[in-house]
Amino acid sequence: MITTIEHFSNEIFHEIFEYLYGNEIYKAFSRLNYRFEQLIDDPCLQYKILIDYSSNEKRTKKKLKRVCQMNKKQIFCISIWTWINNTEIISSLDFNSSYSNLQHLILSYIQPNTISVVLHQLIELPRLYSLTIQTEDTIKTFGKIYQLVFTLPKLRYFKCKADEATNEIINKSLPIASLEQLTSIEQLIIDHPCSLKQLVHLVSYTPKLQYLKFLNLNDNNKKNFNFLSSIQLPNLTFLSIQSYHTMFDTLETCIDQFTFDLKIFSINIHAEDRNYLDAQRWKQIIQRNFSKL
Repeated sequence: MITTIEHFSNEIFHEIFEYLYGNEIYKAFSRLNYRFEQLIDDPCLQYKILIDYSSNEKRTKKKLKRVCQMNKKQIFCISIWTWINNTEIISSLDFNSSYSNLQHLILSYIQPNTISVVLHQLIELPRLYSLTIQTEDTIKTFGKIYQLVFTLPKLRYFKCKADEATNEIINKSLPIASLEQLTSIEQLIIDHPCSLKQLVHLVSYTPKLQYLKFLNLNDNNKKNFNFLSSIQLPNLTFLSIQSYHTMFDTLETCIDQFTFDLKIFSINIHAEDRNYLDAQRWKQIIQRNFSKL
């Protein structure tokens, strides 16, 4: 008869640990006794790490210390959700090839000047499939950021969120991709202002893209639409657009340039244009462009 928690089998503890973060598991069970020392070091266990909002700097540093004591090979996901010593935390983690099983990385409240430093380190990670970068600041020359992201060899998912992103000379900092620069990214979320011309440059690196979501602000320059016909994304089935102040006529011209076989199309428009309520025009747009919708 099982009377105490110590009588649980290792398999039950494995299932319990799936609901906990690795740094909390280490806090509760490390140095408890020989059995649990062996259990938490079992290479079959995969840990997710969370460094979140902390009430004080001391707690944050304690969490970081526990992470640094863990076996890096057991960590498959790291989420950093704190603005306290954010740059120091990321530097202390020292991303390198010892994180051989790290597959998902979320960096929130990261300072723009830290992003490039981190991305150079991530190149060494052999199994990084998913990356999310969020900042509350403006990303300047974001083309250089994406250029580093596109060098990550195993990446399948990338999300970049910023209050503002500027890059007036996108063609220099992120030129149209060559055959040697094509990536394996399948899901791309551009959660910062992005012009249509910039979008063309970005997706030239992602020919395997299946899921695309982007934010566009007031791009009513129809000259930019000439670039859209050059986008070749044969696998794209999901497209989501959020746009501000774009007139319906402009959007219709934009959609008519698409050559995608979409199954899902989502659009969120913030504009005072009643033409968006014209059901007959939407029906014609869908019939012309989205036969598989």
